[in-house]
Amino acid sequence: MTNKERLDLIAVNSIPEPFCTFLSEINNTICKMRAAAKEIGVAREFTPDGRFLGDIGEVIAKMSFGLDLHSAQREGEDAVCQVSGKCIELKLRSKSTLVWVRKRPDFLITLYLCPVRLQWGVVCNGPGDLLLENAKWNDRHQRFETDLFKLMSAQKSLPGGAPSVLSISNPLDSSPTPT
Repeated sequence: MTNKERLDLIAVNSIPEPFCTFLSEINNTICKMRAAAKEIGVAREFTPDGRFLGDIGEVIAKMSFGLDLHSAQREGEDAVCQVSGKCIELKLRSKSTLVWVRKRPDFLITLYLCPVRLQWGVVCNGPGDLLLENAKWNDRHQRFETDLFKLMSAQKSLPGGAPSVLSISNPLDSSPTPT
């Protein structure tokens, strides 16, 4: 199984409405832009990356995990868990698998968004110090660097009782009690 197939297998959750409809409209516009560019001999992806995807990830996390998002951006911290009061760093990736964080958060939730089906899944959800244990520190950029596959592996190796942020949108969620 390829790494891409592994990611696509976890992307089974629908984006909450009305955001799913809006994102579908954007995706259709991007397809039209690609086709128009191709007609003039330009091959470009027009991918909605960076801040745009991060904002989508924050909406998904708020609606799925019941997090209190900060009203303004804070370096290395996007939200607070309503149950534990712990700081949460959120990451959403779609085409890129690279993940970097400036500091080890109390909790790290990393999501993957399948760019074809526009469905998402949880790559990791747990203590930042454990999930980033094998991340490399980049002195030049002053950040920890890793990728989705290393985070998936780190998630699988977490002890059974490791805390996570409990999903509120899936009543069948078998995650441990939040800490």
